[in-house]
Amino acid sequence: MQIWDTAGEEKFRSLTPMYYKNSSAVILVYDSTSLETFEAIHKWVKEIEEHRTGNVLMFLVANKCDMS
Repeated sequence: MQIWDTAGEEKFRSLTPMYYKNSSAVILVYDSTSLETFEAIHKWVKEIEEHRTGNVLMFLVANKCDMS
């Protein structure tokens, strides 16, 4: 298993397709205190669907749930 964390940084945007090209699963994490990060999820899902090879399980995880 390999885990790659790009932290959603735009500077890594060109590298991300190679990370999930042959992936079996992807964990999408958003900041529950930031609507902007939740709204960005659809862009990531679209990109994953465009570059995947085969079926990919996608998991959505909320981060910072302990904060208001």
